[in-house]
Amino acid sequence: MCFTCSSGLLVFNLVARTPKEGAATSINCAVNPQLNSRQCLYYDSCRPTNSSADSRNEGYQEVLWEKSIEMVKHFLSSATLAKYGGAGSPSSAPPQTEQTEPKTTPLPAEDSH
Repeated sequence: MCFTCSSGLLVFNLVARTPKEGAATSINCAVNPQLNSRQCLYYDSCRPTNSSADSRNEGYQEVLWEKSIEMVKHFLSSATLAKYGGAGSPSSAPPQTEQTEPKTTPLPAEDSH
């Protein structure tokens, strides 16, 4: 959102987050000991939430993986490339985790304390 004030200056900070606000969720997830047992969750504004449908689209995930490998392959060792693959490689998909199906169920209501 952008508004122009009477002096002609553009004002953008009406909906934007400060750097501190923008970093809060990442920092909270990295240092909050209460989150140690919560894995495979997406956080927004320091709260778990469902990620977008696009983020759970396996076709998009494969394309992102291929493009990511393509962009960084010059910086990777041949052992890493052999392990994780590259464009056109049969092992180019991201390594599988124990959870193969994305969580698409709604999250439980937050505790009020």
